[in-house]
Amino acid sequence: GACDFLIKLIQPLELQRTLDRVVSLNEGFHSNAYAMDHLLQESRTLEIGNNFEDVNRIVAFLTQDLPSFGILEQSQLFRMNVILKEALENAIFHGNLELNPDMRRDNPILFYETAKRKMDIDPYNNRKLLLQIDISRNSAKYLVRDEGKGFAHSDLLDPKDPENLPRIKGRGLLMIMNFMDEVFWNDRGNEMTMVRYRKRN
Repeated sequence: GACDFLIKLIQPLELQRTLDRVVSLNEGFHSNAYAMDHLLQESRTLEIGNNFEDVNRIVAFLTQDLPSFGILEQSQLFRMNVILKEALENAIFHGNLELNPDMRRDNPILFYETAKRKMDIDPYNNRKLLLQIDISRNSAKYLVRDEGKGFAHSDLLDPKDPENLPRIKGRGLLMIMNFMDEVFWNDRGNEMTMVRYRKRN
């Protein structure tokens, strides 16, 4: 009967510990600072379409953890965002949508109108961009692969040689190759890997 059930009184210390655990759990939902201090490596893979208007949001997602890993100072984050924006737009515009780079310079309005039109027609509308991110305490590596025809990357001039600067076409690639510590492509030229190492004091 009812006499077989005993009411267990909650001790004040046990109640306090329970409340502390609940508060701590709630704080964990709102802040990942503690986890980031102990996270050694992070890897993510994304597949996106060719809507170039989404690039800024994707770039912000790709770089949000870099300061926590110590790869970049907060003041350098803007430059990294610009670099990745260039890489993604190059892959979309010149890779998947096969737009001529000269058109962007000579007639920007026509360039973006053509890009929007191609986004909705075969075979361009089915092409995807694959993004792979590997971030550790030592480096950040970004791989960008489009489904276009690729390009002859072996013909690229060394941007770190001052004599080549007037002859290099494409400010995007110039910025990427100057800011990143390593940049390389697959044989086909439709996959670019960029690496930025943590700078030691």
